[in-house]
Amino acid sequence: RKWSFWFDNQSKPKQGAAWGTTLRKVYSFDTVEEFWCLHDQIFKPSKLPGNADFHLFKDGVEPKWEDPLCASGGKWTLTSKGKGNLDTMWLETLMALIGEQ
Repeated sequence: RKWSFWFDNQSKPKQGAAWGTTLRKVYSFDTVEEFWCLHDQIFKPSKLPGNADFHLFKDGVEPKWEDPLCASGGKWTLTSKGKGNLDTMWLETLMALIGEQ
């Protein structure tokens, strides 16, 4: 299966901008080797600015409720009081998702 990372940085939204205008597809992968190359090169969640998000979706699906493939879906949200284990939680969640656990 092919997967895509999306990045959304709402830390400095333009006044009056519609939701999703800062959302960008940044990387796609479909092999374990590509995943590890990307994982080693992209920002870790603990390094993201406030109001910025990483998303991982099946390729061809946008992280928007308006996408018909997401309309009746859900989301996983992790909240951490500290950043100490955030990167590990993110990696383990990614591994479960792409491993279809």
